[in-house]
Amino acid sequence: MNNESLMNNESLMNNESLMNNESLMNNESLMNNESLMNNESLMNNLIHKYKDNEYMKTKLNNYIQNLPIIMSEIEDQHRKKSKQKELLNENKNSFITKFLATHLFFYIPQTEIFIQYDNLNYKLISEDDIIHLIIKTITDNEPAIIHWKFRIKTNIIKQIKDTAIHSTIPESETIQTILNHFYPDIFKTKNHIKYFLTILGDNILNKKETLIYLLDPIYKNLIQTITQNLFMILNKNCTDCFKYKYSDHKYELCRILEINNSKFDTTFIKNNILNIIAVSCYYSNRYESSDKFLDKCDSDAFVKNVLILKNNTPTMLVNKFLSEFTYNEENSNILFKDFYLLWKRYLKKYNLPLVINLTYLKSIISKQNLYDIQSESCINIKSIHDSNIKNFKLFWAGNITEDENEDNNYEVGELTMIFNDWNKEQSICEEEFKEICISYNPNLIIENNKHIHNITCKLWDKTTDIDIAIQNYKSTINTQYTNINAYKYYCKFINKNKDKKYIVSKSYFDKYLNK
Repeated sequence: MNNESLMNNESLMNNESLMNNESLMNNESLMNNESLMNNESLMNNLIHKYKDNEYMKTKLNNYIQNLPIIMSEIEDQHRKKSKQKELLNENKNSFITKFLATHLFFYIPQTEIFIQYDNLNYKLISEDDIIHLIIKTITDNEPAIIHWKFRIKTNIIKQIKDTAIHSTIPESETIQTILNHFYPDIFKTKNHIKYFLTILGDNILNKKETLIYLLDPIYKNLIQTITQNLFMILNKNCTDCFKYKYSDHKYELCRILEINNSKFDTTFIKNNILNIIAVSCYYSNRYESSDKFLDKCDSDAFVKNVLILKNNTPTMLVNKFLSEFTYNEENSNILFKDFYLLWKRYLKKYNLPLVINLTYLKSIISKQNLYDIQSESCINIKSIHDSNIKNFKLFWAGNITEDENEDNNYEVGELTMIFNDWNKEQSICEEEFKEICISYNPNLIIENNKHIHNITCKLWDKTTDIDIAIQNYKSTINTQYTNINAYKYYCKFINKNKDKKYIVSKSYFDKYLNK
C-alpha cells in the first residue's frame, strides 16, 4: 500500500475504502472477530499482488464493487432456506406428534419388544411393521415432508424406544376386561384382584418392596402360569414375593393373599399378558404400592384379613383362636391331636399357612396352663366344634371299611353328603370334612384332592346299585344297548327307588362298566 502507483489508483483506493467501510469494519464486535481481520489482510495482499497487472486489477476491482450485491443475494438465499427448513421442521414435528398421538406404541428394552395399543388391547408389533406404517402415512398424507421420511422414521422409533410400557394409562374397557375375567371366578372381590394386580405392578416396576405374600399352595399353578408368561415378555421373574409356605418370615412383612378358585384359563392369560402387565403397572402407579392400596381400600374386613399377621404376634393369634374356637370348662379336656385340628381349621378360615410350629404352639398354651404334657391334652377347655369331630369318629367307625377294591372309590363331596345325611345335629362343609378325614386317617389316599380310594361306605354301595340297575335294564331293554342309554336308565332307576342324591357320575359309571 506504500507503492506510489497503487496509492494513485483511485478505483482501488475506493475499493479499499469499501473494504474499510465503517458499516462493515468499524463495528467493534466485527473488528474483534479474528476471521474478519484475516479477510481484511487477505484483501490487502491481493491488491498488493496485482498492483502491476491491469487485467487482474480490473477483475479484482469488479469483484469488490459487486461484493455487496453478491452478499445480499447470498443473504436472501440463506434466509429463504432457513425459513423453508423451519417450516419443514414444523411440519415434521407436527407429523411426529400427531402420529404418536394417533398410534400408541411402547417398548420393552429387556426383550426389545415393541407393543401397540388400540385402546382395547395391547399387542406385539414388529419394528418393520411400525416403519412401514410411518412411511406409508407420510407417502399418503404428507407429501411436503416425503424427502425427510427416513429421518422422521428414525426420530419416531427413538421416541418409541423411550416410551416404556409402564407409562401407559389403559382405557376403562381394557381394565374391566381383566377385572371381569378374574372376578368373581378366581378372586372373591374386586379389591382382591386389584390388590393382586398392584402387587404384580410393584414387582414389574422394580419397586424395592421386601414384603412376603402368603397364599395357599393350590394356587401355585396360577402363579406359575402368570410368571412364565411375564418372563417371556419382560425377561425377569416378577413373582418371587409369593410364598406358599411360611418359613420364619417376620410377621410385619407378611401379607395374606386370598384367591377364591384354583381353576383358571391358561389361554386367556397367555393372550392377555400384555393387558395384565399394563393394568398392573397402572394400578401400581396409581396407588404407589400395594400397602398404600390398602390405605385407600374401602373394605375394612379385606384389609384386616390381609394384615392379620402384621397386626398380631403369635401369642395374639393363638388367643384369638382360643376365643373363637374354644371355651373354658372345668375338668374338660381336649386331646392335643383334636386341638391341633381345630387350630388348622382356624388357619384355613383366615387363609393362613402354618405360621406357628408345633413346639412353639405347645409352648404358648403351656404358658397359659392349658397344656398337659403327660396326657398330651389341652385342659379345662372345650371345642365349640366338638360335636362334629365326635360324630365324624362315630360315622367313620360305624360305616367305613377299608377295601382293596378300587371300584368303590368315593368323591370327598359324596362322603360329605352321606355324613350330613347321617349326622342329624349339624352339617359341615366339604373342606371341613376333608380336613377331619386327613387328620384322623393320615394314610388315606386322596387322588387329585378329590377321590378317596380303597374304602367302602355301607350307607352307599355304589357298585351294587349299578349292578341292580343294569340287570333291570337288560331285562327290559327294547333299544340298542349303549353306555349312555344304560346310564340314563340307571339315573331313572335311582330316582325312583333310592334317594335322588345318590347317583354316581357318568365317568364313574363308564369306568365301572368298562372294567
